[in-house]
Order: sequence, then C-alpha cells, then structure tokens
Amino acid sequence: MQFLSERTAIEEVAALILDAAANLYKSTKYIYALSRADFYSCSVKDVFKVILNNLRQVDTLQALGLHIDAESCPEMATAEYEKVFSLLVYSFAVRLPTLQRVQIQGERLSDAQIQAIYDYIMQKGIANHGELVAESFADMKVRIRKKQQVVPYNADWYKAFLYTYVPSLAEINNRNVFLFGTVDILFMMYYMRLEEELQAMLTRYSAKASRV
Repeated sequence: MQFLSERTAIEEVAALILDAAANLYKSTKYIYALSRADFYSCSVKDVFKVILNNLRQVDTLQALGLHIDAESCPEMATAEYEKVFSLLVYSFAVRLPTLQRVQIQGERLSDAQIQAIYDYIMQKGIANHGELVAESFADMKVRIRKKQQVVPYNADWYKAFLYTYVPSLAEINNRNVFLFGTVDILFMMYYMRLEEELQAMLTRYSAKASRV
C-alpha cells in the first residue's frame, strides 16, 4: 500500500494500538470499580458507550462517579496487574496480519509493512507474560496467507491471567463474576471497534485514497 508518508503511517498505527491497549487496561479497572455495591445503579450500557466511543480516552467515566484508585479496585493497583497492559498490546499486535484483508482503493498492506508495524510495537518492551496469549504473529501470518478462519478476539487470556497472577480476582463472588462476564463482552466489542479505527487510519494515510 502506498502512503503519503509510510513512516508516519507505521508510527500512527502503532500508536493507536498502544493507546487502545492502555485504554482497555484502564477500562478493566473501571468495570471492576463499577461492580462496587454502591455503583450498581450506574448503567453498564452507559459505561460501554463511553469506552467504545473513544478508544483513546476512557477517563471521561469519572463523570459517572467511577474512579480507579486503590480504594475502589485495590487488587488492580499492583505491579503484577500492570502486566495486563503488555499482554493487551501483544494480543493486538499479533493480529496485525489480519490487516492484509483490508483493501483501500485496490491496495493492501504488504508483509514488510505489517512486519514494520509489529517490530515498532515490540520494541516498546512488550512481552507475552506467561505465554498466556495463545496466538502468535507468525501463526497469524500463516493463517492469513492460507485464508484460514481467525478465531474472534476474546478475553480468555485475560481470565487466565487473573487465575494465575491475581487469584483474589478469580474467586467466586459478585464482583468477580460481574468482571468476568463483562470483559467477555467488552473485549470482543472493543477489538471490533479497534479494527474499524485501524481501517479508517489506513484510509487517511493512503496515498491513493487522499487523491479521491
């Protein structure tokens, strides 16, 4: 795919993925804060609307009275839980080969362009902690090349993380069940929105699209 500036396009796509991961990371905390007994009257639909409306700004949820501090979600205010951010970035990055299915003015991203985006992201110190994300960039490339089906994005690795690293969040109680059930829906919908944003970004930076 031809870009007005390939370097800029690569950096902006990578930045969107990093920002989206940071936003979803915060969103898990807001969801957990929502599950406090005194916040049950707050509509989860409204929370979803805010989260999915802007993948780069979720802190507007504070307007609903939600706060992600040590009091509202102490189990998530730990160095261990910070690994979720890296895992989110990794889980998004390994799916970059699916962007080859996006066609803009008859052009698609090349293997080299997708590799460049992936390498740029991974240079940020991103890691698949505990190998919890089952997918890999290499496997995804093969799937796309062979036109095989890609399993929809889901929260399985996140729930496995909680069982492994934050067992207090995996105990059976009202708050944890609310968290597990909500992330199952949120992660799937969030990634679908991310795909839309990535396609829109590629269109903005496409040299051909800019001439239309």
